[in-house]
Amino acid sequence: MGILFALGWFALAFIGGGPVDIILMAVALIDGVFGILLIFLPVTAYLGLFYVAIGAFTLAVTKHSLGGKAGMYFLIAMTIIIFLLTAGLTFIAFTINYFDLIENYISSCEADMNIINWELSYWNLDTRCENWALFTAFSVFLLFLVQPIALLELFFKKSGSRSGSGSGGHHAGQQNVNTNPQ
Repeated sequence: MGILFALGWFALAFIGGGPVDIILMAVALIDGVFGILLIFLPVTAYLGLFYVAIGAFTLAVTKHSLGGKAGMYFLIAMTIIIFLLTAGLTFIAFTINYFDLIENYISSCEADMNIINWELSYWNLDTRCENWALFTAFSVFLLFLVQPIALLELFFKKSGSRSGSGSGGHHAGQQNVNTNPQ
């Protein structure tokens, strides 16, 4: 999955942004849906809330131009921060390895989810806890891989908005008429 996304990042950077707003909305929906799924596990609840907030803000910036350039720069900064946070690369403030947290959480999963089903246990743990932990790890990895796509699209959107629409400040339907014949 990592190789496919890495190739996709290079292809996207090579061919350009494409339909930037549509791709950003798709990334925002992925962030929101999979972020909500991270909230169910206590060790990834705050990370999930962060992804849901980034997804909602991405939708607001993309769909409603919220914040203008300041909103775009804020979104770029938050996307970089969440990418580094998920990767565990932010050694200055904190180092969090979410995969170790998820693995260590499996033993207390049964009590938190109120699962008591020893007939279907595997290595003295209910397989539902193990499956949910694996799905959560997959979700964290997917969200991590989607963030460079969001960054590329945000940079394409920022550079496209700087070149402008070429309207020159005139409203649609208006014509620039020169009234001075000299």
